[in-house]
Amino acid sequence: MTARSSIPVLLLTTMGCSGDSAPSSARQVSGAELGGPDVPLTAETEELFLLGGASAATEWEAFTAISEVHFDQNGNLLLLDRRQNRVVVVGPDGRFRHQVSRAGQGPGELRLAVGVAPLHSNRVLVRDVGHNALFLFDEGGRFLSQEVAIQEPPSRIEGQGIISSSQNVPILLDVFPDDRLLIARRLGDRALDIHTIGQGSREVYQAYTPPPAETGDGENVSIRVGDMEVPIPLGIIPRRTVFGPPLLGAVLADGGIAVVDSVGYQIKILRSDDGSVRTVLERAIQPLPVTEEMREAAREREGAGGGTRVIASGPGVSATDAEALSTTLTQSMVPEMAFASELPVISDLNVDHESRIWVSRSGDDGVSPGPVDVLTQSGGYLGTLSADEFQVPDAFGPNGLMAYVDLDEFEVPILRVVRLVSLTNR
Repeated sequence: MTARSSIPVLLLTTMGCSGDSAPSSARQVSGAELGGPDVPLTAETEELFLLGGASAATEWEAFTAISEVHFDQNGNLLLLDRRQNRVVVVGPDGRFRHQVSRAGQGPGELRLAVGVAPLHSNRVLVRDVGHNALFLFDEGGRFLSQEVAIQEPPSRIEGQGIISSSQNVPILLDVFPDDRLLIARRLGDRALDIHTIGQGSREVYQAYTPPPAETGDGENVSIRVGDMEVPIPLGIIPRRTVFGPPLLGAVLADGGIAVVDSVGYQIKILRSDDGSVRTVLERAIQPLPVTEEMREAAREREGAGGGTRVIASGPGVSATDAEALSTTLTQSMVPEMAFASELPVISDLNVDHESRIWVSRSGDDGVSPGPVDVLTQSGGYLGTLSADEFQVPDAFGPNGLMAYVDLDEFEVPILRVVRLVSLTNR
């Protein structure tokens, strides 16, 4: 007989939402039209080292799920393994340097780490939703302080046998040169915030917020946590609109913010002091209509855990059970997905240490990577990299360093680090 749980479970969701671009501010805006066809660009890289995989030589590189990877200003790599609940620091030569904290319940120990960021002051920031806090560590991994979390007020839903809460977890997009954080709120009133560590957040830019997707006639989900069955009330997780306009952002070297929040090819460069638009970069590339094949591919991706991530935690729920719970909840959302009518031209946005803007375009099927445009922060168009020849890395580092997270033939995470030697037009 299956036991029915009455423990409270905290559910936090990190997901995308549809919308259109927000109106520009009253300040004069300069525009840069990147007209004409694609100019082919070639990237030459050199392999540096490989970590992880089923044949990992040492215990420290036996990763199970690398959810984030970042370079600091000195070329060190920070890796977050969400299943192991640990943060590992690797030197530019691929050698282990140290681990940041450890799993535990005490001050500075990691209960449920969901994000990590290297700060320009050589400190390390870890987001821990288990403690509902931000942790600061020095460059050697020693705990410094606990600060107020980046969060939105939770909503509360009561269901049979369980009292649950749902919270939209704001996305940490990037770090400013002065260690302030660029945050995206992608559900509800979509906006970008600037968070000052230890002080709180202020809104710097608000995107258009479309009407919410209609709630389907689904049923409550009953899932297992260990040997217990846990009912999740209908509505605890908001319905997601797939292929809606993204809300992307990255920080430039001069403190400006590159933003994408529309289905078309439009990149706004904001002033960080007041969020006003100083430049708009555009290309005449039209969004594609969403087809049934695209919708089916999106369902398969979401069901396999390749899209929205649900974070689950609660008293008495182990890291292993929380991971299983997150997977089940993610899969339960697939039948409730709604779809926009157009595929956004831009799927991702990154800025490297040279302040080049890497614009990832959507593939023709709506799921696969498309070509990548490389721009200067002033609007210069350097060219376009073919999706068959180049993939945008999971992290950019100084001196051309790039890191890629992948899986080996045994589905074990591997980390590949290369150096970008040159970008040339063909």
